[in-house]
This record gives sequence, structure tokens and C-alpha cells, in this order.
Amino acid sequence: MFNGTVLDVAVGLIFIYLMLSVACSLLNERIQSMLDTRAKMLEAAMLRLLGAEQNSPFDGVKEHALIRAVAHPRTGMPSYIPSSTFTHALFDTLVPADGEHPLTFKRLRDAILRLPRSSRTALLLLTNSADGDLAAARANVEHWFDNAMARLSGTYKRHITVWLFALGFILAAATNADSVLLVKRLEHEGALRAAVTARADKFDAAALKAMEQKPMIDAATLDQLDLLFWDTDHMVTADNEARSPRALREPELSASWIRWLLFKLMGFVMTALAVSLGAPFWFDLLGRLVNLRATGARPPAAPVPSEAGAK
Repeated sequence: MFNGTVLDVAVGLIFIYLMLSVACSLLNERIQSMLDTRAKMLEAAMLRLLGAEQNSPFDGVKEHALIRAVAHPRTGMPSYIPSSTFTHALFDTLVPADGEHPLTFKRLRDAILRLPRSSRTALLLLTNSADGDLAAARANVEHWFDNAMARLSGTYKRHITVWLFALGFILAAATNADSVLLVKRLEHEGALRAAVTARADKFDAAALKAMEQKPMIDAATLDQLDLLFWDTDHMVTADNEARSPRALREPELSASWIRWLLFKLMGFVMTALAVSLGAPFWFDLLGRLVNLRATGARPPAAPVPSEAGAK
């Protein structure tokens, strides 16, 4: 079992990670929205599916009314496309509706055969496996597109993780969120530890929702706790560093200063790695530890009476 101090340190540290994660997530969402990252990745995935050669159905699908209706103005592509919408747009591009001749399996297969090789290979395989059933061909294409979107989602998550790590490191450096220093202070400063855990105990889903609506972390709270951010009033040396743990060390060509810098960078990297796990991870873990603290230590089991004593 964890003792009370270790558990309080863990709760305080996780609470800080949670606030930083929410701030990084909000900032990352705004950046990815401005860059239209998801839409661009979707466009690249569709290009791989339909082929980039001349006369491929890609341009027709991209410009189809069903796609344009939900597309972003900057890229001309939406962030997400349901598989049924994609299949309708593709089939209508291959065999345009004219009001007189309904779409049939034969007309669809003939249109696919006229496509460039890079575009028709997969589509021809999907339609041939449908055995002349148009509904089965449609289901095959939808399943094919769903698989491609599942791979795209995995790629996008890895992309977001990299961005969260980079933003987490920048935010950690900007706010002096050094994991190594935070653990030391939470362990040795009882008043600070009690104040942080008190904040964490009151943090619930409503508080998280309110925090997600803010563009940055609750700077006022952390400043009152004397926990994060740099002390910009003065710089310190190795001799008086303990008096102002948030202050910068005066640069000097010494082993002590280089060691301080390396530990500081390591602390920022540790914070960035924690932030890259995402706010939901830390919110769930915080809830578990807060509940563990509330229940207290498990009472010792009652002794089992011996057979001799029972007689």
C-alpha cells in the first residue's frame, strides 16, 4: 500500500499533468483546425484509394455535391466522410444518374474497366467478388473505405501525439513545469502538497468541462500555490537555489550549472511525455487516486480463530 505522502505527491503531480494536458489539447485543436490537418490527410488517403492518374475518379468524387456540402472552404475536403456517402459519390461519378437509365451492376463494372489501371484494380476486385449483386458491391466498397479510414485514424492519432509532446515541452518550459522539481517540492513542502491535493479533491467532471472552455490553464490558481511559472524577479546561484526553487540559475561554466540545466531539460521532457498521454487519461487516473485517498488504508484482517480456541 502507498503511504499518505506518496499518494498525495502522486495526486498533486497528476493534477498538474491534467491541467497542462487540457491546455495543450485546446491549443492543439486550434492549430490542427487552422491547418485543416484531418481534411488534408483524408484527401491524401482518398487519392491513394482512387489513384492519381489522369481520368481517375478522385476529382469527380471530391467535387461531388455530397462531398462539397460538408467540405472545408480552404481544402475543399471535409474532415470525415461516412462510407455510405463516399460510395454514393463514387458510384455516381462512375455512372452519372441521367434519370432514364438506372444504375446496374453491369454499367458499374463497365465504368470501372474504363478507369486507369491504378484506379480500377481494387474496385474491380471488389465488384467481381460481389457476383453480380449491386448491393453486395456497394457493401464491399463501403467496407474497403471503412478499413482505409481506420488506418487514417491511427495515423492521425500518432500525429496528434507528436504534436502534444512538442506543445507539452514548450508549455512545460514556458511555465517551468519541471517534473523532477515538482516531485521534490510536493514531497518536501507539506503546506504546498496539502494545498494542491485540496484543489485536486474538488476537481470533478464539471470542473474539467469548465476548464476545457478556457484557452489556457488556470494560471491564477497555480500562481497562488507558488507551484509553477518562473520567478522572474531575480536569478539565483547554487548557494541560494533552495530559497527560490522557481528562479533561473545564473549561467556559468561549471559542472553544477550544466547538471542543473540537464535535470531541468529532463524534467520538461518528462512533463511533455505525460502531457502526450492526453487529458482523459489523467482525469481518469486522478479520480481513481482521489477515491483511494478518501477510503483510506485498508483495515487489518481479523484473526482467524484456531480450532483449539473454537472448542
